[in-house]
Amino acid sequence: MDIQLEMLRVPVDSFWNTSHQEESSETIRNRVLGARERQNYRFSKENIEWNGDMDATQVKKYAILTKEANSFLKEVYKKLSLSGRGLHRIIKLARTIADLAQKEKIETEHVAEAVQYRELDRKLRV
Repeated sequence: MDIQLEMLRVPVDSFWNTSHQEESSETIRNRVLGARERQNYRFSKENIEWNGDMDATQVKKYAILTKEANSFLKEVYKKLSLSGRGLHRIIKLARTIADLAQKEKIETEHVAEAVQYRELDRKLRV
């Protein structure tokens, strides 16, 4: 995966905060295995294994966005002055996020999350 993040130190009090519910490691593992299965099936006739390996043609074929997600992505593209390569990185990461959410199409929330994970693109362009 092509993720770039700057992490802040977690306040010590948050370790004892029980107001949020965490996923178990097993639940997360199952989601990852499911995403891998979807990618294996999707690329069974291609010469690639993972979403991150897609070329431009494969991105168009396999990374289908909802109408709303496509509009949002266009706004992000303009606002961040992304290159074509940066745009494809976000789309491929959004495809993986959608796979983890068991979604056939990439939705706006998947694109937004992918943009957050591409922090370096935002810092260099803002």
